[in-house]
Amino acid sequence: IPSGATLNAAGSSSGNIGKILQVQTGVSSAAASTTSNSFTQKATPTVSITPSSSSNKIYLSGHIYCDPQTDYIMVTFGRVISGGATTTNISGETYGMGMMTVNRESSISFSYLDAPSTSSAISYYFYFKNDNGSTSVNLGHNSVGASLTAMEVLV
Repeated sequence: IPSGATLNAAGSSSGNIGKILQVQTGVSSAAASTTSNSFTQKATPTVSITPSSSSNKIYLSGHIYCDPQTDYIMVTFGRVISGGATTTNISGETYGMGMMTVNRESSISFSYLDAPSTSSAISYYFYFKNDNGSTSVNLGHNSVGASLTAMEVLV
């Protein structure tokens, strides 16, 4: 809710704030691995969305399989704005938005409300890294689907 807005029975001053304007989803079952201790883009799944206004926000949700093997894996969302910047960790958190520990294969799910301040096309990806960069960590699985969903939220 914008600062200073007055809510009515419909939930907002305009009756539309918070309305989902569009939904885009990407699905993939491809695996990727890295030994890097810097966030690395996973090529799939990806989802692209073009906000109708630069003031609107993008609600992201994702689900993906992680295999840290003998190390720690950190996972987050990143974005590439058409003709603009690439942000490899939109949460800004050092360890991303999710972490799996040594020898604990599992799926991880998380969400994030992004404020990209653009009406240009945006592509969102999973990014991942190994905490210390010494061994290989795996994101995704060739037999387990992963999904990434972007929803434009009217502000």
